[in-house]
Amino acid sequence: MSTTKALPSDLPKEFDQDKFYKDVELDLDNVDLAISQLSGKYVYYSFKKYELERQQSTIEIHIKVLEAQLDQQIRKLASEREPPEKLTEGAITAKVRSDTQWQAAHANLIRVSYMTSVLQSVLLGLNMKKEMIVTYCSNRRTELSMDVSLHTDKHLAELHKAKVSSLRKK
Repeated sequence: MSTTKALPSDLPKEFDQDKFYKDVELDLDNVDLAISQLSGKYVYYSFKKYELERQQSTIEIHIKVLEAQLDQQIRKLASEREPPEKLTEGAITAKVRSDTQWQAAHANLIRVSYMTSVLQSVLLGLNMKKEMIVTYCSNRRTELSMDVSLHTDKHLAELHKAKVSSLRKK
């Protein structure tokens, strides 16, 4: 019924949820590795999200053009009938939305919109991972400084004790 081009063929494939979980998970035994990989993962998922947003915009434009073409064709066919058929705006909208091309385009829009939301969630998870790394490293630094402080205090106490006992012997 329509002469518009088909939707872009580079629609994204489904995502691997296990990979998402793995990428946002923090392995405390490999914090250094997590720190070194975090920015690369963030850039990768950001790029994929922006790519999907571009595709979403393209699909939205395609749908608007398709709707305009279908609307025009429906009105033309209705006016060429004998007697001319009078259609309400609601009837025209219903006919447009029952078109298989429109339904396929709308299904792709929903799919790409969903995938964009998933990527936004992954990016949020990566931000949370960053915060966990910062908190973990801060806590470790505090623990280490307390350990050093305890060892220093113990060492000073032992030195003081040794000096006192050596002074007593004299």
